[in-house]
This record gives sequence, C-alpha cells and structure tokens, in this order.
Amino acid sequence: MGVIDTAMVGSLGEFPVAAAGAASSVFFLFTVFGFGLSSAVSPLVSMAAAKNDKAETAGILRGSYWAAVLISLIIMILLFLVSFFFNFLKQNAEVSEMAVSYLRIIIWSVLPMIVFLSVKQFADGLSFTRSSMLITLLAIPTNAFLNWLLIYGNWGMPELGLDGAGYATLITRVFMMLAMILFVHRSKGLHSFVINKPKLVGSFTRKVFRIGVPSGFQYFFEVAAFGTAMIMAGWIGVAQQAAHQIAINTAALTYMAVTGLSAAGSIRVGAAFGGYAVREVRIAGKSAVILGAVWMLLCGIGLALFRTQIAGLFIGEADVLFWAEKLLLIAAMFQLSDGIQAIGLGILRGISDVRIPTLITLFAYWIIGIPMAWILGFHSSLSIEGIWIGLSFALSVSAGLLYWRFNRLSRLKAE
Repeated sequence: MGVIDTAMVGSLGEFPVAAAGAASSVFFLFTVFGFGLSSAVSPLVSMAAAKNDKAETAGILRGSYWAAVLISLIIMILLFLVSFFFNFLKQNAEVSEMAVSYLRIIIWSVLPMIVFLSVKQFADGLSFTRSSMLITLLAIPTNAFLNWLLIYGNWGMPELGLDGAGYATLITRVFMMLAMILFVHRSKGLHSFVINKPKLVGSFTRKVFRIGVPSGFQYFFEVAAFGTAMIMAGWIGVAQQAAHQIAINTAALTYMAVTGLSAAGSIRVGAAFGGYAVREVRIAGKSAVILGAVWMLLCGIGLALFRTQIAGLFIGEADVLFWAEKLLLIAAMFQLSDGIQAIGLGILRGISDVRIPTLITLFAYWIIGIPMAWILGFHSSLSIEGIWIGLSFALSVSAGLLYWRFNRLSRLKAE
C-alpha cells in the first residue's frame, strides 16, 4: 500500500512525495512500538497452543487488546505533539506544511493499524494465516481506489492531493481492523481458542508489554535510523529526499515479504521451545534464515537489473529518477543483510530473547550506521549515496551479530 501511495502521489510532483516521506518517517518512528508489541503475541500464542492451553490463548488475546489500545493512545498523543514542532526538522517550508497536514490525518489510523496487527498475530500464532493475507490483499485495491477518488477528486469527490492519500489510508486501516476482528471471533477453527474463560488477562497484558517493548525498541532503532536518513536527505535537497522515499518504499516491499518469514520462524521456534523440542528450535530458525536469504538474493538481483524501470513507475522528473536509480542499486546490495537481520530478530523473539538483540540493533544502527552515514553523506563527495552506504553497513553488522547469537543460544540449548 505504501508503494501504491507513493506512485499515485508521484504524479503530483516531487514536493508531495518528499512530504509523504518526511511524514511517514516521523509516523513510523513512533508506531514501531505498536509493531513490537503485536509481534510479542504470536510466539506467546504458539507456546500456549503447544501446551493445548486454550484458556491461556484466550487470555493472551484479551491481554493483547488492552496492550494495543494503551500503546496506540500513547503513540497518538505523542505524534500530535510532535506535529507542532515539525519545523525543527529543518525541511523545505512547502514540504513541511504538506507533511504536517498529512501526518495529522494518518495519526488517527494508529489504533486500527495496531489492533489489526495484534489480532493478526494471534491468528498467525495458531497457524491461521490465510484470512489475514486475503484481508490485506483486498485492502490493496481498496486503498488504491480510495486514493483515486480522494487524491484526484474523481466521481465528484473533493480533490485533496496528498491529504486524500491520508484519508484513504485511514479508511483502509479501519476496514482491515474490523475484518480481522470479525474473522477471529467468528471463525470455527479459532472458536475454541477465543471463547474459553480467559486466564490471567492482566498478567498477559503485562507480558505482552514486557516482550513487546524491547521488540519495539528493536524496530525503533532501525526505523529511526532510516527516518533520520530521510531527514538528512532533506538537508541535501528535495530531489534527493523524493528519491530516498521511492527507494525506501521499494526496499520496504521486499522487506515486508521477509518479515512474514520472520514471523513464521518466530512462531515455529516458539512452538518448539514451548514444547521443549530444543533441537527443532535450531531447525526452524535456520530454515527461516535460508528461506529469507534466498528470497532477498532474488529481490536484490531484480532491483539491480530493473532499477531504471522501477524508478520510472513512481515519477517522471529527471533529477529524482537519477538519484532514485543510484539508491535502488545500493538497496539491491543490502537485501541479503536486511533479510537476515529481520529473521534473526524474529527467531530470537521465539525463544523470548529480546534484551541483547535490542542492544545489538542500538549498536549497529546508532553507534556504527548513523555516524558513518553522516560522515559519508556530508563529509565526502558521495552525498545521499553515502548516507545509504552507512545504513547498508549497519544492516550487515546487525545481521551478522543476530545470527551469531541465535546459533550460539540454540546450540547451547540443544546440548
């Protein structure tokens, strides 16, 4: 949906694309804590299911609802406050004005997005993944159609430009949340896991926070690094910032697929860990890593070969296309590292290891990545390419350390 939004807004010019990128960077900087919180649900559910404790799964679902609502309200308040200080980011004045307006619209989508993700993770933890996939697939044309109506003012609707994309996103996320809740509470396959008298709801709410908050920081350090890169790109120029938005949206598309493998690895590792099948922990984790590596290698080859055509799908302005092609080539080179680090976080979460991985992401992105990006971006001739090279190195460091930790911990448990 993010790719479609960027492509449809791209016809309006480089300023709306840059504004969407700046607003999205701030938005996801905070909402990643909701992602982390929801990611704690599936391994907890898979462990409970391995013990066939349906009262526990019901307790986890209700606990995840409470946790999702609480974290969403906190995130929304913080984002509204931040929107009043957007000028401190020192972006182009026109870009800032458009970004703030767009941000204040999509803030309202935080609650439906995080509730959807939490309920989805509950179903995923029980290996019911098809319905959430179908809901998401249906949301793509829904979002595109609403964009067509509200961005361009078709069928008598108001022509809202970038704000129209914001309203389309909000409506689509509400639809996704309602559809997912309806499925989980009405599905015959999930019925027995939901209707049992829930056990220890308060305890599981706290447990979701205890695992989810460190997981949120893992996402935060990465997203904050790429968000900072977006802001730094704006200091260089609007064309470079628009190119960054195009390249990061494309890279996010391949990354979203590998997060599915990461979630699957987390669930299978969690099930093996909950069932005390320690040797299967290694098998499940390494299988996820291999699948992710193969997928991202193929994606990297595709990005490298078709970077010109991909950039052309978003925008027609020559200066933006020039930089977008360069960044897509760098994105192609970091695909493998990006995939392995994403799966590494997931499989370590499956064995409830979140503290050290959080420190690894802090070290990789903020002790190594951002300083390197700053030096190469502003103290060399590389410009925006230097920023991306610094981020690529951070991904490689994170991938290597996370895989090493999983290999070490799973080997010790197997012995």
